[in-house]
Amino acid sequence: MEGTIGLSAIDWCIVGAYLVGSLAVGVLVTGKATANRESYFLAGRNLPWWWAGASIAATTFAADTPLAVTGIVASRGLSGNWMWLSWLGVHAIVVVYFARRWNRAATYTDAELVALRYSGRLVEPLRLARAGLYGVVYNCIILGWVLRAMVKIVSPFFRWEAWFPSAMGTFASHWPSGSTLGTASDAVTIMALLAVVAIYSSMGGIRGVILTDLVQLALALAGSVWFAWLAWAKVGGRRGLVDGLQNQFGTNHAKLDLFPWRDAGWLDALGMGAFAFGVYLLVQSYT
Repeated sequence: MEGTIGLSAIDWCIVGAYLVGSLAVGVLVTGKATANRESYFLAGRNLPWWWAGASIAATTFAADTPLAVTGIVASRGLSGNWMWLSWLGVHAIVVVYFARRWNRAATYTDAELVALRYSGRLVEPLRLARAGLYGVVYNCIILGWVLRAMVKIVSPFFRWEAWFPSAMGTFASHWPSGSTLGTASDAVTIMALLAVVAIYSSMGGIRGVILTDLVQLALALAGSVWFAWLAWAKVGGRRGLVDGLQNQFGTNHAKLDLFPWRDAGWLDALGMGAFAFGVYLLVQSYT
């Protein structure tokens, strides 16, 4: 396979230990998770608040995040981060205002909240439409780009054709060319990783998912800091970075500006979107 990267024995041991650890978490919390429906889906509503917050952060810090943020910063500079920073106010409102009222409603999903919030004959169509939009359309789009990013990152390390030439040859002959999932090898990688995730998440419920998220977030943050340090040293530190940007974009570039003062047109649209979503949350909070 072209473009593959070899891993040493210690590398595979680390990967294997992580996967086994994730499965072990699912096994260890199975008893608590299967006590009742509330334990499985909501962990009994008694998890520390920062566990839930860290889990949300880990979820948004998926395989696509480093690739997306890198592309945004490369094309728009540091101010491009306002693509997601513009939502800080909305998320703060969710935490300090909306979350308490949602918990008081004692619902399991936001679809239940819709049925509780509204009444009349149009409630069921509204619930189904919202479930279809967020549960199917949005989830398919998000999972699509997350899986694609995951494949781009890990596929060089999984040499399925070299490990199982006969089986992969047969599978590849039946795999549609031009598939959005990539090559036959990419598809096998996706299925293998999804199988691990499905096993530990289904066994441990939301408690198992959150516990593994805590580990994943710690690894992601540590890896990000380490990689940033290596990149900083590679370009020659602050002086090397400034000189390199000036050589490529001239002295009047705005790549290092945190706030896009010179060209804020795209930021206005993002701010309006965040404001509209905030209004939506505020309206929904009044039950």
